[in-house]
Amino acid sequence: MIKSCKASGDLDWMPIKVTAPLTSSLLNVVFADTAYWLALANPFNRHHSRAVDLSSSL
Repeated sequence: MIKSCKASGDLDWMPIKVTAPLTSSLLNVVFADTAYWLALANPFNRHHSRAVDLSSSL
């Protein structure tokens, strides 16, 4: 069990149960976002042109 941050003004900690599917999907999102920004910032990255195209389509 992982303890969450304190609620505003509350001195008790609220336990949060983190399940594996939630954790793995969150890691996938973080990894994909990081890979996108690295490809966008680095013109020598092999995925740079795709990242630029994706940014311009948004």
